[in-house]
Amino acid sequence: MKGKLRMMRAGALLAGVMLVSLFLFAPTPYVIYKPGLATDVGPMVELADPQVAEDSVMMLVTVRQTYPGPMEYLMSLFRGDWDVYRKEQIFREGETRKDYLSRQSVIMRSSQSNAIQAAYRAAGIPYDIVQEGVYVAQVIAGMPAHGVLKAGDRLVEIDGKPVGNSGDVFAALADKRVGDAVTMLVERNDERLELELAVGDFNRQSDSDADSADPRPGIGIQPADRLSVKPADPAHRVNIRVDGIGGPSAGLMFALEIYDQLTEGDLTRGYRLAGTGEIDPEGNVSAIGGVRQKVSAAKREGAEVFLVPEANYEEAKHWAERIGTNMSVVKVGSLGEALDVLAGLPAK
Repeated sequence: MKGKLRMMRAGALLAGVMLVSLFLFAPTPYVIYKPGLATDVGPMVELADPQVAEDSVMMLVTVRQTYPGPMEYLMSLFRGDWDVYRKEQIFREGETRKDYLSRQSVIMRSSQSNAIQAAYRAAGIPYDIVQEGVYVAQVIAGMPAHGVLKAGDRLVEIDGKPVGNSGDVFAALADKRVGDAVTMLVERNDERLELELAVGDFNRQSDSDADSADPRPGIGIQPADRLSVKPADPAHRVNIRVDGIGGPSAGLMFALEIYDQLTEGDLTRGYRLAGTGEIDPEGNVSAIGGVRQKVSAAKREGAEVFLVPEANYEEAKHWAERIGTNMSVVKVGSLGEALDVLAGLPAK
């Protein structure tokens, strides 16, 4: 009898452990955005002869993604600086986490190129653009490339013809018909692979499109050019080294740091500066996502001034007031406006 009772208790304990484990760790169809890093971009930007004060601090800010179990999902309902999304709102159809990170990495490299160009333009430094390859930014689910090509692959040749830019990809496929074979030479993780696939029909990408009339031939990739920005004077050459951060929203802060290192004086005027914003080569700053999380991250690291795109300003300012920070939130529409804002700060 005692042995049977012990077995029943052990079984109940095991069942309880399993239920708790399911509550804590069972997968859910959600992604949570939380405050991420606020990190000084200075060490990430390398110039041969930087003109920058040692105590200058300019921070990029990030959002951290988690993939919650039921308990973390319930916690998110009570956190104002956590945002919950369904996975299909973040990942494109057929895209894995690894594919998503590769796509964000491609976008980050493009953002760095834009930031360098914007900073050179603001500092009056002449430069040239050099094409350094074409990469797969996205593979479209339901198309022939899905499961064959991967985000981050470098396209070297299509049917024996070299690929120098994205236009070469479209030109190589322009005369193809649905069902035609395509041979592609790609580089993946320092290895060259020859891959073969058939041309598909974008109009039959899913069952719901099966009756669409005119075929739209394609293989199902979004190519992206990788560009190198080369200044006329090699002493002004910029290298940006970033690990584990993707997306376009660090563009503004990279541009400010590059400009600061190219010019004399301390652009921050002694303040701990943070900010966010996508930037184009002309220096225009556009909206980003996750602004509340980024404000929280900046506050945590003691930022005194936070630069934010105009479209995100109201949300950022409201959240800064709600969390009780004295950090000054300032909206900017361009790199030039950001430089004017910093020049107008009283020196500390």
